[in-house]
Amino acid sequence: MYKKRNRINQTIALLLSSIALFLFTHSIVLCGDNEIEEYSLDGIDGPYIFNQNSAVRIYEINENNELHVREAAHTDSFMVIVPNETNDTFYFTLQDRLKIYPACYPNIERIFAVSDIEGNFNALVSLLQGNGIIDENFNWAFSDGHLVVNGDLVDRGEFVTPVLWLIYKLEQEALVQNGMVHVIIGNHENMDLKGRIDYAQDKYIAAAQKISKKDNPVEALKNLFSKDSELGAWLRTKNSIEKIGDIIFVHAGLSPQLIDHDFSFNQINDSIRAYLGFQTSDIKNNVTRFLFRSFGPLWFRGMVMDYKDYYTKITEGQVDSILASYNASNIVISHTIVDSVSADYNGKVIRIDVHQPEEKNTGNAQALLIDDNVFYRVNDLGIKEKLH
Repeated sequence: MYKKRNRINQTIALLLSSIALFLFTHSIVLCGDNEIEEYSLDGIDGPYIFNQNSAVRIYEINENNELHVREAAHTDSFMVIVPNETNDTFYFTLQDRLKIYPACYPNIERIFAVSDIEGNFNALVSLLQGNGIIDENFNWAFSDGHLVVNGDLVDRGEFVTPVLWLIYKLEQEALVQNGMVHVIIGNHENMDLKGRIDYAQDKYIAAAQKISKKDNPVEALKNLFSKDSELGAWLRTKNSIEKIGDIIFVHAGLSPQLIDHDFSFNQINDSIRAYLGFQTSDIKNNVTRFLFRSFGPLWFRGMVMDYKDYYTKITEGQVDSILASYNASNIVISHTIVDSVSADYNGKVIRIDVHQPEEKNTGNAQALLIDDNVFYRVNDLGIKEKLH
């Protein structure tokens, strides 16, 4: 009997050792009934700022992957270190009060639009510096011009946090000079707010886990962009569609199905803002849920291409009807990658999502400049070419 029990104990011990070895080599931890992958930090990151009444709590990760936590005053200045090849550094202060900005603006002489940066700090800075939007110290230099960031600042890239803080900082500085920064919500902002980890780099999930003390990466990422975080609260104030003069800016595009719903800009913006971070299946109102699906402004690709077997590219007549519905002459869209910043439908639709290089000042990064109602493709060396 003793020998039999001993053999059983040895078998159990061997089995437990095998399980431990498997978990170690596969970098997985168990969380309830789910297997949760472990994620690794990758050097300098942050700051992540969470609001606590009159004080704020700051989380920063150093070059040794150590998380440091401190408290600061709301009026303090905060440093962002970008661990890129040029070790860029800039400072920002917190906004006195986050606010929701209007959806419609009068005609502006100069508009600079860029999209789908997705954590590519080098491309963003090269485009902004190369075209006089910011100076060499990352300060606003575009006077009373308007900068439109047409969605998808987050995911994929390795410098998401610096990208967000730079735009946050420029938003304040532009207002001082009677300029404006417009941040349009894209599908990736919404994905991060609801904890979609599919496109986030490991280091951001690891940071989220350490800061939140949550093993579940979905819950951790949601916490990183929660209403208590400065960046999460800031993103929740943003619009999903805006119009400057008679030009519409929206991340993915507008579908004929959306026009059938007869949404106003305010209805689109208020509805999406109210449900940012929600799982689409949890949105009970069918009309609101429509805005987050394939024919909504965060996802619709039909102004650029056929989409699988789901729908075909819309006609010019449908584009005309959409523009007429909102008393607009043009629409600037992103989301679907094209070879270059370019116009379609006889110049009515401007497409600005392109592959951006990860290196600075290559001449291959592209954005859109609208100068006195003339549309130009510009690169990161400041060279511009009129769109035909």
